[in-house]
Amino acid sequence: MRKALAACLAVCLMAFGCGYAMTEPSAMETKSSSAVLMEQGTGNILFENNADEQIPAAGCAKVMTMLLVFEAIDDGRLTLDEQITVSQTAASMGGTQAFLEANASYKAEDLLKGLCVASANDAAIAFAEKLFGSEEVMVQKMNERAQALGCTNTTFVDAVGLKDETVTTARDLALMAKALCEYRNVFPYTSVYQDSLTHGTGRVTELVNANRMVRFYGNCDGLATGSSAKARYGVAATAKKGDMRLIAVALGSTDSSGRFDDAKTMLDYGFANYTSKVVVRKGETLKKELKIEGGSPHTIDVVAGEEVRLVMNKGEEKTLEKELVLQEGLQAPIQKGQQIGEVIIKQNGAELCRTAAVSAGDITQLNLMECVRRIAKWWIH
Repeated sequence: MRKALAACLAVCLMAFGCGYAMTEPSAMETKSSSAVLMEQGTGNILFENNADEQIPAAGCAKVMTMLLVFEAIDDGRLTLDEQITVSQTAASMGGTQAFLEANASYKAEDLLKGLCVASANDAAIAFAEKLFGSEEVMVQKMNERAQALGCTNTTFVDAVGLKDETVTTARDLALMAKALCEYRNVFPYTSVYQDSLTHGTGRVTELVNANRMVRFYGNCDGLATGSSAKARYGVAATAKKGDMRLIAVALGSTDSSGRFDDAKTMLDYGFANYTSKVVVRKGETLKKELKIEGGSPHTIDVVAGEEVRLVMNKGEEKTLEKELVLQEGLQAPIQKGQQIGEVIIKQNGAELCRTAAVSAGDITQLNLMECVRRIAKWWIH
């Protein structure tokens, strides 16, 4: 249910934001070959450079891996205290690892630490086998989810990004990160710089986050890094200040520090120049006691049907106006939640977006007895 609602809200919010022009920074340069800065709530792109260049995803592919795992937790298909047995296949994965022991059982929460903190490939495959039966089936699900998110330039051939044929773009990775950030329970894991995992034998593996941003950039709480000879260096970072969460993706950097420098530059720019504001709240009263011909009761309140959030340059929120436009000839019956108009958001007279204005309650058609009562009341007064 939450996944469907989140997808619906994302589409709505992106639609609201798309009519609002953003000024791309002309002075900002990035060292990485591909970069994107996105506002997470609306999906608005605040900066981009070669955003659609296909690059091997490397470890950044695990943004999608994490997304499928947290969706399973949200759907109730996986619990944090559930025991997961690690196969020989999972335990023998190359690349970054939590050094899990074959045929040993671990709590899902411990494997989450391995996946989210250390980007552990063995933990990722253990989740793949637990949730989908095999890595191959999980890869299929990853591709399906990517398509559903609008990631048109992404192809997964493995679940962890070890293969160069697993490719993505900065724009697509930002879309995946946007979806992952809907699950707030991810941040207690991805924000950790250093942790440990105790195996059943008593052996301890130290887990260190390769994302230096979570240690050195204030408010940064995720998400993933990746590197390989062909992919070079990449990062998908996110940080939140106030009500605004930003996602900075930098791919194809020639050195490790370059990706973090680019992410920091983009995040600094976004927080310094933009603000995210809810300009219409769901259920907000737009008009009180609207008279309805032939209705019982004869008035209703008009409220906003959905929340509208806009990303704008700082200070511009003072220039916004709201205009309520009601449908003509409204008559009973009217059901609670029925659209009876629109609220239009304008700036300097130009429309930015609009959303439904709905009835706050039910109105039935006036019956004969109610009509007689009203006439008598009118006559007496």
